[in-house]
Amino acid sequence: MQIWVDVDNCPVEIKNILTAASKRTGVSLTVISRYNQFLNCEGNINSIELPCEGIKLAEKEMAEKSKVGDLVITDDVSLASEVLGKGAKALGYKGEKYTIAEIEQKKKMNEYMDMMLAAGVEIGRQPPISTGDKQNFIQSLESFLISY
Repeated sequence: MQIWVDVDNCPVEIKNILTAASKRTGVSLTVISRYNQFLNCEGNINSIELPCEGIKLAEKEMAEKSKVGDLVITDDVSLASEVLGKGAKALGYKGEKYTIAEIEQKKKMNEYMDMMLAAGVEIGRQPPISTGDKQNFIQSLESFLISY
């Protein structure tokens, strides 16, 4: 079992939680970065550095390399859908455990937001990770690690 995360897009708090959980449990954590920002690779923490140019390279890497039983940490619903199809699990930054139904709902919401943006409606940025979001993430991660 392996945990995969694109550290360029992942909130710092979630990176810290994943690192601590990996060290505590011994579960392998692979971090993917285009900017070589994750330097604490030791023991069961591995790093894959990607070239800076290119779109969605980390997502492609995780989709290709993840396998049955792995956990991919992402807020990208397309990636979540792809890894679920391979038998891996996907967990969002706020602790949401992706299912096919959840992914379909998020895709519809993304389409709606795109339509609103195209119509000129101003939409605010997503708020930062809250304390409650961090707690939800920890609980979901622990639930996954216990079932492993």
